[in-house]
Amino acid sequence: AVFAATLDAPPSPEAARSHDESVVQVRQAHPEPLPARIGRYLVLRQLGRGGMGVVYSAYDPDLDRKVAVKVVRDGMQERSRGRSRVQQEAQAMARVSHPNVVHVYEVGEDHESQGGRVFIAMEFVPGMSLQHWQENHPLRDPQDFDARLRLYLQAAAGLAAAHQSSLIHRDFKPDNVALVGAGPMAVRAVR
Repeated sequence: AVFAATLDAPPSPEAARSHDESVVQVRQAHPEPLPARIGRYLVLRQLGRGGMGVVYSAYDPDLDRKVAVKVVRDGMQERSRGRSRVQQEAQAMARVSHPNVVHVYEVGEDHESQGGRVFIAMEFVPGMSLQHWQENHPLRDPQDFDARLRLYLQAAAGLAAAHQSSLIHRDFKPDNVALVGAGPMAVRAVR
């Protein structure tokens, strides 16, 4: 799952550097080779790994944009409703139109490099996680609390929009909230 929020101010150079180091640590912890392609998407790097699968940043040559591609792990595809469940959830996610919800571009199966595994291509949201931000911004005064509350309220708005479309996010946590840019907050939810 992925969430995104816009920060009121850009992250400090130290926080950004620390985030880049944590991404490198994730990549070192999982040294398996990157696929060159997933569907039509050219894989750039691994962004993360979780219970549902692996997420990569990738380039869409057809639309000339960067995307995030989640490859659903084998066990998730074989459970109860399997692939059709993943496809139905991706279709429901694609119907959610809300400033706090990441846009889904495509759901498909990659028969060439992923052995028929299901993938979901979605909006790429750069930034550090809310978890990382919280670790670097401890609660010291009421303004810190207000800033944190604004981020969580945006996450709640994204979750509410998903719930109105009969989607339930089963893995909401600060690690699944990405903070981006400067200006008003905007959280986006993806399963």
